[in-house]
Amino acid sequence: MIFVGPMTIANNSGTLSAEKMKVSWNEDYHLLFLDQPTGVGWSPSGNDTRVNNTNTAATDFYTFLTKFYTQTEFIPLLQYDLYIAGESYAGHYIPAFTKPILENIVTNKIPLKGIMIGDGLTDVQH
Repeated sequence: MIFVGPMTIANNSGTLSAEKMKVSWNEDYHLLFLDQPTGVGWSPSGNDTRVNNTNTAATDFYTFLTKFYTQTEFIPLLQYDLYIAGESYAGHYIPAFTKPILENIVTNKIPLKGIMIGDGLTDVQH
């Protein structure tokens, strides 16, 4: 199991406990986790509205990012490179989420530097 936050779950003594990690990604990097599309995984929509296609999910993701980077408290984050990352089925979503950012690169202020896909599904036809 891989942990990227400040804590890890330890079971060295036969009981579960949270322990501070010696080294953590969030010491040197800003991390933001989005459970996308809305209504799957741990992101209940509250009104049973489900995103049922990739284009709508990509539009929602792009809308989130454009609004995120215009919020006063997050504007300082524009100075940092943005990498969009995911694994498994995110191999299907990450390219779709990146497309509207690249299509509007001149007008948006999203500091996209790259994408990362680990062990990703990239061809949903097979």
